[in-house]
Amino acid sequence: MKKLSLILVALMLISAFGPTTGAFAADNETAELVLLQTTDLHGYMVPYDYFSGSTNKKGSLARVATLINQYRDENDNVMLFDSGDTIQGSSLAYYWGVKNPTADLPDVENPFAYALEYLDYDAMVLGNHEFQNGLEALHDFVDDADFPTLSCNTVYAGTEDLVFEPYAILDKELSNGETIKVGVLGVTTPGWYPWYGSKIDYEYEPLDQVEAVEKYVPMLEADGADVIVLLSHSGLGYKMVNGEMVMDNRLAGVNEDFPVENAVDQIAKTVPGIDVIMYGHTHTTNVAYITNEVSGDDVLVVQGKQHGRGLSVTRLELEKMSDGWDVVEATAETVNTDNKDAYVEPDADFMEAMSFYHDATVAYMEENIAGATDVEITSRGSRITDTNMIQLITDVQTWAVENSELNTEAIENPILSMAAPFRYGAAGPDDYTDIPEGEISLAGVGNIYLYDDILVAIEISGSDLKAYLEHACQNFNQIVPGSGDMPLINPDFEGYYFDQIDGVDYVIDVTRPLGDRIVSLTYNGSPVAADDVFTLAMNNYRAGGGGNFPGTGSGQATVLYDEGAETRDFLSDYIMEKEVIMTEADHNWTLAPNFLNHWADDYVYDLLNNGFSTADDEGTFDLNGSADAARYLDNLNRFLDVEIMAEVSGEIERDDAIALLADALEARGLAMGDNAPIVFSDVSDADTAEDLAYLTSLGLISGTGDSQFAPNRPMNNAEMNVIFAKAMTLLDIL
Repeated sequence: MKKLSLILVALMLISAFGPTTGAFAADNETAELVLLQTTDLHGYMVPYDYFSGSTNKKGSLARVATLINQYRDENDNVMLFDSGDTIQGSSLAYYWGVKNPTADLPDVENPFAYALEYLDYDAMVLGNHEFQNGLEALHDFVDDADFPTLSCNTVYAGTEDLVFEPYAILDKELSNGETIKVGVLGVTTPGWYPWYGSKIDYEYEPLDQVEAVEKYVPMLEADGADVIVLLSHSGLGYKMVNGEMVMDNRLAGVNEDFPVENAVDQIAKTVPGIDVIMYGHTHTTNVAYITNEVSGDDVLVVQGKQHGRGLSVTRLELEKMSDGWDVVEATAETVNTDNKDAYVEPDADFMEAMSFYHDATVAYMEENIAGATDVEITSRGSRITDTNMIQLITDVQTWAVENSELNTEAIENPILSMAAPFRYGAAGPDDYTDIPEGEISLAGVGNIYLYDDILVAIEISGSDLKAYLEHACQNFNQIVPGSGDMPLINPDFEGYYFDQIDGVDYVIDVTRPLGDRIVSLTYNGSPVAADDVFTLAMNNYRAGGGGNFPGTGSGQATVLYDEGAETRDFLSDYIMEKEVIMTEADHNWTLAPNFLNHWADDYVYDLLNNGFSTADDEGTFDLNGSADAARYLDNLNRFLDVEIMAEVSGEIERDDAIALLADALEARGLAMGDNAPIVFSDVSDADTAEDLAYLTSLGLISGTGDSQFAPNRPMNNAEMNVIFAKAMTLLDIL
């Protein structure tokens, strides 16, 4: 273990390489130990999007496997670890963990145990999502794994008896013939208990992370560990909010004495003897040093990228002393697989090894359910406007609670329903739910509702409802009215926490500060009072306190409904009962029309608050900026419900823009209007003149003044909003 202090050269959340401590003693033998880490794989084994049936360029363990093999080829003394949340979260995980569990198939090994064994993992820590699919799925994985699956703070309920091994001492033979003892300790966030404890009938419970680590580090030292590695499925305890560091270690709605969720910073500061903490859970890459307040040593903490989109690489420089090996230098970096300029190719041998599990999952996901949709279902724009995908989920949840035979208590109150976008562009421009008209497959159902959540309903007061919605409004930056060049969306707030509640009507004022943005909240036309009582349908994760929303949490929320059934199953049942769904967003929530100060702002508000957003992925309208041609064409097709094909790139000029608009309106069967066509003196092209005659007869185009149209000038975003709003009004879309 470390005897020499490192010089602190990096603050938390700032990636850096570690410091050196000077030359090694000339007479002592040295060696380098390379530690590789994956974390939060969430079942992403192969680079395949089971929803769209296409290759996923962003990640997967198969791509990471290429990096793992590369580091093993280029370095001696390599070890490989995982920091948890491995067996749940993908379609492959859902199929093999829930629908066709390998626990029921004695001749089939658990796919995740098999995958990690194939890559020769040395150890892992269990994460909170390991508990989500129940005891059978959890122990099927643990029992099949031939590597240590650790958790030093998970005990049988009401006891201090450990369920899993707390640590392992691994004898690592070095390339120089020496053997070192690597002590690996695992600690798990207690968050699994309020979120998923019901899935394991509360047979286990968590202990405080810091206290557990304090207990076992001395045991590792006593067992002769030369190096001590803590695998932690727990965040630092801080996060960035609006550019400032704030505490992020408490769970919502639990008793004050319940252990904190995120404790890496606290452990690093208070428990001496740890050489490196390889952590996960918060999906934020990081390399940092934290000074231990007891020993004065600097503890390296590192988190790699989630979903198989990266790998953390830690290098420990070792020096042999009379009583064993010491760590004299620790450095780390994170390496990603999803660099858009050079995607890491998947390892072919690993792909072949996983093909049995992959092929079975594909076959399952391609099955159609007995239902269809008459409209495209999309999540696009769902961080700034109501969408029909959110509407469908909230409708399904309300329907399920209203029709339950299990519990009538839930329907004694007005029923509200909450949903948040799961695919909102975080992983790239294709990371949205887009379900075309027609039959809906199981892949489509999974694309609409991404996670294996259980539908529950809690009681919530009017005051907590208001506070809940204020909490969700962290989704937005505070805006100073202008031309739309400020992004609406707060990049430090994950979209899957932007909860939208159906059943009430509310208005969000993004020009106001956090905590004071809900300027209207009504139920059936009457203001919601603080002592009003509602039933709120939601997923079990949120009900258990996930996201720290007011009124939630096992110590605060009263659960009125819980059949133990998945929201995804209710979604399938709903579609089959309806046979054909035609879901439209009801726009029960809107943004107050005051965040712009521009001549075109009324057109923007009209589009946006009816579910049509021309903003970019950051929520920026940039009304004075030039319209992007690809975005223009995409908006045209989606807003006007047409399929106009064209090769476009860069800025779109006004003549090209009106040509596409004319094609779209003609495709919709819109005849010449009653207005006299305008002839523009600066238009010489016959086709452009014909398009303008058509559009001016409809009152859509008026030119720039003095009989000018400026056909070769780029169309700006304000003009795009205006012509779309006018055209959609003519078509009775608005």
